Amino acid sequence: MSEKEIFDKLLVILKDVKDDESFDYSTITESTNFLTELGLDSISLLYMVMSIQNEFGIKIKNEELMKMSLVSDLISYIKNAK
Repeated sequence: MSEKEIFDKLLVILKDVKDDESFDYSTITESTNFLTELGLDSISLLYMVMSIQNEFGIKIKNEELMKMSLVSDLISYIKNAK
């Protein structure tokens, strides 16, 4: 799976998790900080992780998640986990 395909699937997940019609999702790039720029709270973060694990068939350990903050970090993790 290419990084573009992973990004596109992540974008769908982030839109679902954020669920804010006023947010401009076209601003999300690989350098977007999904914690600070998207303003995800702990429940949204948990939902995001569960959605990623289900979509990509991977497990994300808590200690690994704590090392990630950018969309590109998620892409790299998913690509390496597949």
